Amino acid sequence: KAYFFTNATSPKKAGYLQTIKKFGDCTIEAEFLVPKDSNSGIYLMGRYEIQILDSHGKQPVGYGDMGGLYRRWDNNRDPKGFDGTAPLVNAANPAGEWQKMIIKFRAPRLAKDGQLLDYPRFISVHLNDQLVQKNIIAKGPTRAAQRAGWATKDHIFIQGDHGPIAFRKFKVTPEDFSKIKK
Repeated sequence: KAYFFTNATSPKKAGYLQTIKKFGDCTIEAEFLVPKDSNSGIYLMGRYEIQILDSHGKQPVGYGDMGGLYRRWDNNRDPKGFDGTAPLVNAANPAGEWQKMIIKFRAPRLAKDGQLLDYPRFISVHLNDQLVQKNIIAKGPTRAAQRAGWATKDHIFIQGDHGPIAFRKFKVTPEDFSKIKK
């Protein structure tokens, strides 16, 4: 049997999907499909977005393309958008084909008083069996984050208000990446 979930059947603009459980260090295995020009993202801890976008064949790729770490945003600075990391390669399949993404994420490390000891990092992101991110530090929430501030665990969100997306697999495995240092 195959089970799918999608945001495409709502007559209203869809919102975000959220895990029931909170996660810190984890591995996410996702298989998803986006139609032409669709846009979504997976927000680790509700803060750090790995972009899902119909960007097959685009060159050069930027932070806003499939597999990119989306940029941060601050209305009080110029430029307002900053940071963000483009994927190493464009590994996106054409729109309408299934994509496979594996994300290995290390949550931030905090002192007992809540002070940041080590930034969160994407140990690796593979898209369709190709490495697209390696050891990327997230220095703060990306644009449209659902949470602010530092935490060691929080919900995972799937952006659902920018376009349709369907998943046939979304598996989150808690991990302990403590041995991975700066």
